[in-house]
Amino acid sequence: MYKFTPKNYTGFFNNIDDSYQFLKTNNIAVDEILSDSKKKNILKPNLNDLARLLKICQDSNPENIIEYGCGFSSLIFHNFLNQNYKNELRSHFQIIEVHRKYLDLAIKRFDKSRNKFKLISDICSVQKDNVRDDGSHKYLASYKFNPDLIYLDGPDPKDIEDSQFIVTEQRVPISSDLLSIESWLLPATIIVVDGRSANVRYLKRNLQRNWEWDTNYENDCSIGILNEEPLGKKSIENLKNRGLI
Repeated sequence: MYKFTPKNYTGFFNNIDDSYQFLKTNNIAVDEILSDSKKKNILKPNLNDLARLLKICQDSNPENIIEYGCGFSSLIFHNFLNQNYKNELRSHFQIIEVHRKYLDLAIKRFDKSRNKFKLISDICSVQKDNVRDDGSHKYLASYKFNPDLIYLDGPDPKDIEDSQFIVTEQRVPISSDLLSIESWLLPATIIVVDGRSANVRYLKRNLQRNWEWDTNYENDCSIGILNEEPLGKKSIENLKNRGLI
């Protein structure tokens, strides 16, 4: 239905050199990103993932973005919105994170002088979803807008409160956050999940609306789009402006 097919993007960018060049061509400070990760002794960014996120943004033109778990991906979203949307009343970027130090690191990379949209940064704990009582968990977050794009890359399993797992053991993360907000998501909402295959399978089983998904295990990436008819005139106009219909 929409001019965005998940399968066309999950397989994009599996060569570091190509991804590096793509990011650099699109004014992403790749050398600074790599230097920053080395200097601060933090996990080296996956350039393939960052290039894929930027390509998805370029082709779907999200005006409002929610990110679960911050990192170098936050810089991609921030730069995209700054270059394409400059209206605080309409454009929003919400980062939902557990750790203040990681959130501060991510935000310090932003060029504040160019910040023309509404940036919302939330520190939230992660707790077991006792309502569902199925082993899933969710951020204790609040939401103030409808996202066009959702990036799921958090939390780390060890950040789940009362998970009762031994410290040396690893459990797979099973976030139920998207189930809690699915009812008010708009047609053509896009979800990008970094890894978390078990979580993606959980979402596929439990989401109630008509989602189209694709997973690429080589790139460790899953993408879904809410493949439903537009809600009306305003919805159609928005989707046309984004180039999706």
